[in-house]
Amino acid sequence: MGWIIVPLAFALLVFLRVISEINSGAGVPSEDYQKHVEQDFRQKRWNAAKAMEYQQRQLSIREQIEMQNRADYERQVRDYDSDLGWKDGKWFWD
Repeated sequence: MGWIIVPLAFALLVFLRVISEINSGAGVPSEDYQKHVEQDFRQKRWNAAKAMEYQQRQLSIREQIEMQNRADYERQVRDYDSDLGWKDGKWFWD
């Protein structure tokens, strides 16, 4: 029977401690904490905006590289075809 009384007494003490902390206003954040939370929120929002800008720049750079690669490939194909004698859909000797 004693083994059940000790945990119950401990739980009662913890419960009373929590109730007294709530009644004393310990759960109310201070103004400094509120300012810190607001500043942290602004910083995270600014970081997210910068990350979006960076992502858009990277996408733009990738698109430019892809277009340049396509143009280079088409030029190489055209040069190769002209070396073989193919130009404007017909052979030179036709």
